[in-house]
Amino acid sequence: MKRHASLTLLSRDHHKVLLMAHQVRQGKLGESRSHWEGDRELQRDQILDYFDTQLRYHFEAEEEVLFPLAEQHLPQKEQITSLLRKQHHQVRNLVSELRTVKGVQLENLLLRMAHVLEEHIRKEERVFFKQIEERIPKESLAQCGEQIESYLQASEKNRVGSGDED
Repeated sequence: MKRHASLTLLSRDHHKVLLMAHQVRQGKLGESRSHWEGDRELQRDQILDYFDTQLRYHFEAEEEVLFPLAEQHLPQKEQITSLLRKQHHQVRNLVSELRTVKGVQLENLLLRMAHVLEEHIRKEERVFFKQIEERIPKESLAQCGEQIESYLQASEKNRVGSGDED
């Protein structure tokens, strides 16, 4: 599905996370060209790295920029932002658990994480983004896209800057 340009950065992240979730469920290496590891502990490390360097900022951009805009334009009965915020919180909790879990618990937690991420992304892409594209004026949506891009670029600069100081 073709997304409004303001949502393409978020949709690209969604695609990456869906691939990760699929590979976790498969429990093995993806394509031979893939950078995905077959070992569960290495998978955990990749998920944690992706969360720490990308996904947490993706969540923040949605929570700080996109959700408030949606809450202004969507009728109260159609707002799903509170559900999406709860799902973000659930992912953050799972990430915290992933940092310490081992063995069979790791296997189960990785599969749970894959399920939660998949469910969340499908809700955003199929329901939330569709509502946004239909209901929010194009000018407001374009401004939102610029704000999301600026937010993600600023967080990227902060990550690079803080990494250089270590």
